[in-house]
Amino acid sequence: MAWTGPLLGRSLRVLSPGELDTARGHLYSVYFEEQGWSPAEGNPSGQRVDHATRRMVDDLDEGAIWVGVFDQDGAIVGVARIIDRDRFGVTELERYVDLPTSLSDGLAIVEANRLAVHAAHRSGLVLLLLQLGCAAVAQRLGAQRCFGAVTPHGAAKLVARYGWDLGGVSFRYAPDDPKPVEMIYCDNSLARQLRVLSGALWRLPEMLSRRSAVAQRPQTHDVVV
Repeated sequence: MAWTGPLLGRSLRVLSPGELDTARGHLYSVYFEEQGWSPAEGNPSGQRVDHATRRMVDDLDEGAIWVGVFDQDGAIVGVARIIDRDRFGVTELERYVDLPTSLSDGLAIVEANRLAVHAAHRSGLVLLLLQLGCAAVAQRLGAQRCFGAVTPHGAAKLVARYGWDLGGVSFRYAPDDPKPVEMIYCDNSLARQLRVLSGALWRLPEMLSRRSAVAQRPQTHDVVV
């Protein structure tokens, strides 16, 4: 299912079940090869690195809905996925920490996670497309609120630029993680997405400038968000 035609050389669509391995390979490339990160053994998600196939996999992959951003040559440059609480009983986040009841009770909830963008394409445009894609999936599922967890740096960016709010919960996915992550959330409404898109249009020159600068510098081990 495609939502956008080429936009500044980028396109967005829902991945088909047959493209799941493409998403897993992308996660391996960004999380493990680029950033040197591996999940803790025995984690509640069953997340693991399969070096033989160069894939990063977990127990929720096949039931999640994935969105991907592609470049003009059809190569995948960014992915994210939506976990539907109604389908799994709990979001992945709830396998690690409780959601604040004041933010979750009585609502249809999804979680957006596995956000991964190659360093050479890590511009606001790709992040914006992934957010809009996740919002469209959440809307199709009837979700009223979306949760996530990102680094403090990523949380600050999403709150300032993309309409997310802090959930007031800081935690570590594993006891030996060097840094905690911040829980974030947003209401899934058309009005909110229009505000995000409107704000992004004002920042379009900045996005293009950053995209050009990122493309010209060597790849680094930046955070995903």
